[in-house]
Amino acid sequence: MEVSTLKTSESLDRREFHALIDEVEKVIVGELVQEDCPVAHAFLPGFYIRTIYMRAGLVITSAIHKTEHPFFIPSGDVIVATEAETIRYQGPVHGITTPGTRRILKTLADTVWTTYHRTDKTSLEDIIPDLIEPHANPLLPEGYIPCHSR
Repeated sequence: MEVSTLKTSESLDRREFHALIDEVEKVIVGELVQEDCPVAHAFLPGFYIRTIYMRAGLVITSAIHKTEHPFFIPSGDVIVATEAETIRYQGPVHGITTPGTRRILKTLADTVWTTYHRTDKTSLEDIIPDLIEPHANPLLPEGYIPCHSR
């Protein structure tokens, strides 16, 4: 287990960082091979658990999170940038996502990332609006839906 802070960014506020991620998504869509990452969903009384499986070598952006919730990386090696810092996570490791967080990830090894959310709802259609802030990237083709929002 290892967590390494690689860089702390003091030059971008959240709005500027989200604009940067929009630019990254534009490059991903326009120049890189698109790859959907498998996602597993589990519903337990009071909890929704989401696990994404990302292969090595991918650049991935996240949605904008509305809630504070724990995450666990049981295996993998991933560099994660937020507006505050860039961190390398080597599983197994856990952390906390805070409201407003949006990330850019670079997987260095196959990585499994699981999030845990308190809810009594049992369908994705009902849960997603509670967890994800709506955001339409103005740099992407109209109607394009990034895989993190599918």
